[in-house]
Amino acid sequence: MNRKDIVKIVSEKTIQNNLEVAKTMEAIIDTIKGAIISGESVYLRGFGTFNNTLLAEKKARVITENRQIIIPPRFKATFKASKNFTNEMNS
Repeated sequence: MNRKDIVKIVSEKTIQNNLEVAKTMEAIIDTIKGAIISGESVYLRGFGTFNNTLLAEKKARVITENRQIIIPPRFKATFKASKNFTNEMNS
């Protein structure tokens, strides 16, 4: 399922036109991205939590050159599904 499919389904369920639903969806996604980038968690009850997790510095090898490199610390967006959502998936 892609964004276009979601817009179509939500449009049918809410009896709104596709353009309004698409604008609303873009606003929601932009809000979640902005919060995660600024370091906040986004909790959606019954769905899950979006976080910005710091990954530690690590060492890696470039096999072709036989040398070691250091990958600097970086942030990664993560999602953890809520218990209710996980239970619904497994039932």
